[in-house]
Amino acid sequence: LKTEGVDRSIMVRAKGEPTCFTFAPVQSDGTRRYFSCLGTNATINRSEYRVAGSVRPRVLAVGGAGVMPKLDGNPLAGILRAARKAGTITAVDTAYNSKLKDWRPVIRPLLAHADFFFPSIEEARLITGEKRPEAAARRLASWGGRNIGIKVGADGVYYSGSLSQGERV
Repeated sequence: LKTEGVDRSIMVRAKGEPTCFTFAPVQSDGTRRYFSCLGTNATINRSEYRVAGSVRPRVLAVGGAGVMPKLDGNPLAGILRAARKAGTITAVDTAYNSKLKDWRPVIRPLLAHADFFFPSIEEARLITGEKRPEAAARRLASWGGRNIGIKVGADGVYYSGSLSQGERV
């Protein structure tokens, strides 16, 4: 980041904590399995999110909703709310978590504050209870989702939202 000139002044470094990762091997039938290490995702919390002085990011992209136990749900919704209020575009991508028994309290609070929401079809099914991406997208929209891109593996992405084709954010 330093070599590329990225401002690192508001980054938080967790010394002694491993980096989070997920290994997702693809089986011969195209299905995936997930093996994860939460690492720093297990410790990050609301107090670690800060924007220094006049820094206002153009986009706040959150990767890993569902695997940040101290930040998921209402704490993350508060961050997204504040970012949108400041004019920042917000995007949320989920991360599969087999230990998460009920995804709704983790995801529903975020939808009203996320300009873009990107679950996989597996995650969308767990969140909404709907099997088809079209039905899952309708349910997510009914909960406040705006631009929803459901990743459907080799079939690409099912998109539902307010952006017209070719529109840039």
